[in-house]
Amino acid sequence: MTKSYIDVKRRLWGVTLFAAAGVLAMPSLASAQEAASKDEVFSLSTTIKIDTTALVSFDISWVDTTLGQYFLADRSHKSIDVIDTASNTVSTLIIPTGSNAFAGVVPTPPNVLSGPNGVLTLQNTGGREIWTGDGPTVPPLVNGQSICATNAFNPTASPQVPLNGKCSTVKVFPANATDGAAPSHIISTNGAFRADELCHDPRDHLILMANDADTPTFISFISTDTYAVISQLAIPEASNGIEQCQWDADTAMFYLNIPEVSGPGDDSADGSVYVISPKTMTIVKKFDVPVAECAGPQGMAIGPNNQILLGCNAGGPPATTGPQNMAILNKRSGAIIAVLDGLGGADQVGFNPSDGHYFGALGSHLPDELLAVIDAKSHLADQSVFVGNAGGTTRRAHSVAADPNTNQVYLPVPATGGGSPGFTSTLCGADAATGCIAVFTTTGNNNNKQLVRRHQN
Repeated sequence: MTKSYIDVKRRLWGVTLFAAAGVLAMPSLASAQEAASKDEVFSLSTTIKIDTTALVSFDISWVDTTLGQYFLADRSHKSIDVIDTASNTVSTLIIPTGSNAFAGVVPTPPNVLSGPNGVLTLQNTGGREIWTGDGPTVPPLVNGQSICATNAFNPTASPQVPLNGKCSTVKVFPANATDGAAPSHIISTNGAFRADELCHDPRDHLILMANDADTPTFISFISTDTYAVISQLAIPEASNGIEQCQWDADTAMFYLNIPEVSGPGDDSADGSVYVISPKTMTIVKKFDVPVAECAGPQGMAIGPNNQILLGCNAGGPPATTGPQNMAILNKRSGAIIAVLDGLGGADQVGFNPSDGHYFGALGSHLPDELLAVIDAKSHLADQSVFVGNAGGTTRRAHSVAADPNTNQVYLPVPATGGGSPGFTSTLCGADAATGCIAVFTTTGNNNNKQLVRRHQN
């Protein structure tokens, strides 16, 4: 089942194309048919059941094309789930135990103590590794005081705070780790709450890790050579956390989503994309993201031709009850290239250079959760796949990753239930009660591609 959302607002390098005297021009039928004949349709090809325990809470996912594996940060199972992308079967669940165990689901406060969270793989001198952020393993407050964040930005101060395995951590595993494997390294960021999203700069051998729930929020720069935090940067103006980041090989810069800058904490004020130099470990540019264009930028994907797709999680004005959009930003100028009306509510987004599509996991889209498929060349939404009905619950299909080797798209779908009436989805079929990872592939030409209204002078 698919749903199309037409009113896609086009922008060319930040210049809005308005209709003159209210005249609305439609694309010619011939050009629309020509575009339609060249586009793919993404359809459900298979589903993967993790095990008999319900998949309810999870975070970021990742595809390693070298290994041919998909990785999911799975809080419900306190694991990193590893899927073979050739057979689409579970290879293993990496479940560290004892003092090495992941935080899992910590319901109060929601998610900010949970883990694992962000996940990625990289090639290091000793082989391929899995890096993931985790929550603290001690309570964040003791007698009303934090025992973790006291010296977050002054690690040489005295007295010292508890370190590895106690406060928010980054855990590293060999890529061939199996169930019960201990991390090869545990790196403390000294945050009182979770270590969340991360990205990798292979040129400078750095990981950027965000502690999105601490006060102030902060980022850590971690050496992949020494497994040590070498610098930290507070971002006190991030009034509703820190979200997805990316490193770009073209500009050799980190890009970091700030959902809201100096606002009330509900994504009702402008967000920003910070450009961060790995050389100086400082912010060198700040691109404003207008709340009416993209409220609460969370997901981030580097695309072609200077594009960055922003997955916008909240509704726009008035007061987050307005339209939910996504936006494409120019990574050099910060100009908004395109706004996709009605396709908001995204957390993780991704780009597949093999087929030229962006994918957005619209887990907060209302009233239905969607998988959005966006053409990076035309900036148009090719397809919106119905995922499930949120039903007033917090269960969200908010994670997505594409495999350029197979052109498969992986979307974890939570188990049916939770709240009243609760999340419901038909994607997992007979496994609805446990949830699944839904796998989508192309199945031919899209002969029902939406017509898109363009406003022209």
